[in-house]
Amino acid sequence: MRSWSLVRLGTGHVRRKLFFKLRFAREVADREARGEATAATDSLARHFAVPASDIADMESRLSTRDCSLDARVQKDGTTTHLDYLTSSDASPDERMSKEEERQLVSGAVSRAMHGLNEREHYIVQNRLMTEEPKTLQEIGNCFQVSRERARQIEGHVLNKFRAALVTNCGFDQAVA
Repeated sequence: MRSWSLVRLGTGHVRRKLFFKLRFAREVADREARGEATAATDSLARHFAVPASDIADMESRLSTRDCSLDARVQKDGTTTHLDYLTSSDASPDERMSKEEERQLVSGAVSRAMHGLNEREHYIVQNRLMTEEPKTLQEIGNCFQVSRERARQIEGHVLNKFRAALVTNCGFDQAVA
């Protein structure tokens, strides 16, 4: 049971029992059911007191063997089983492209931050680039201006950022 497969088959009492006794019990059940596969499977399920799906699962596991992913699919071919596996990850080209874009935008944002005064910098940090943004009223109270003036400053900062992204990254005005 330990050397049958790289994947452990009999991890519980019932599965161990199925592993050791299923082949013999299948032969007996097939003889009694006279070729009806579903009747034989139902008989085995009752005999081992497990669902029929467990019987089918164990038979499927016992009928197949492990194979190396590096093994060739055909003896004379060069294709391996690994060649047929698909990856959900992005291709290296896509990852590199996204990383370059991220660095480009990050650099543009950094350059735009250097052109801001103290109030504008505070608004960007505490309103636009935080998980829990402060309200316009809180920002207005901090600088002793009205909520409307804080909104106007925020709009001015967003326009500066849009201009910096268009200039430094080449993004369209509609995207920025």
